[in-house]
Amino acid sequence: MSYDVLAVDLPAEFKSFDDVPSDWEWTPSRPRAQLIEQIQSAAPGMENLETGWGTLDGDGWSIELNVGEDELCNNFMLHIRGGDEVMLTVAAILRATGFRPINEELEGLVEDPTGGLEGIRQWRAYMTQVREHIATGA
Repeated sequence: MSYDVLAVDLPAEFKSFDDVPSDWEWTPSRPRAQLIEQIQSAAPGMENLETGWGTLDGDGWSIELNVGEDELCNNFMLHIRGGDEVMLTVAAILRATGFRPINEELEGLVEDPTGGLEGIRQWRAYMTQVREHIATGA
């Protein structure tokens, strides 16, 4: 299983997701080719991104990244697995694109890559509990 992060092209006028009005229109704003180029500049080993579904494997971690097939994008999804080091690459991708993670526990990740560690650590602890529960049938 993966720790999933939705990254969105959110204007700087919104300091957090609480600032986004409920009637605000999310419009596609970034040419897909430009977004792919920005992602690949931050994660040069990302494979197959031009198909819309890229993969990157690191030492003990991996990222699957989905930019979709539309010519204009306003978001992408990261599916993260592995150790803490993966968050450095996630932060680099977010910095390169200017997109922000919608996961509340990851706000500020771009400024401080270690800020996302707690979120992924909590997810791993939860998944460990789920696996133990399934294994013991409790």
